[in-house]
Amino acid sequence: MLLATPPTTNRPWSFPRGMRATRATRALERLYHERPHAALSEAEVEAALAASGTPVNRVTVYRMLDRFAAAGLLHKQVDAARVMRYAL
Repeated sequence: MLLATPPTTNRPWSFPRGMRATRATRALERLYHERPHAALSEAEVEAALAASGTPVNRVTVYRMLDRFAAAGLLHKQVDAARVMRYAL
């Protein structure tokens, strides 16, 4: 699977065709732009979005992470504790 190159400027990602740039997807993009080397679990993403002022429910976070991974913007990895993490 080809991975998208993370943005190196303040320019947002160009979302793939069919993916809407909603408040939640832009907040997720911003989160990974600010933490380019982070591999975050769903719970960590949910907490970080809430802390940034964009609370998103758990189901929506899972769906966004799956969509971003399917589009090649993020990739999934399982850590030693068998927790799914998402990273650039």
